[in-house]
Amino acid sequence: MGSGYSREMSKVLIITGDGGESYEALYAVHRFEEEGWKAVVAAPSRRRLNLVMHDFEPGWDTYIEWPRLRA
Repeated sequence: MGSGYSREMSKVLIITGDGGESYEALYAVHRFEEEGWKAVVAAPSRRRLNLVMHDFEPGWDTYIEWPRLRA
């Protein structure tokens, strides 16, 4: 990057909402912050989100959503 670039001053935008995968959203926040980025989470409205965990059940052709976390 060019001179004057400082990752500690940079931000990254993580977009999610109700029904978002809890591991994907929260893992991204923690990993970016570990590397010195400021993680900013954006959603359609400012309130607690209802995040879910996608899982596969034996015999199902597709995944199911389990309510997991209010973040």
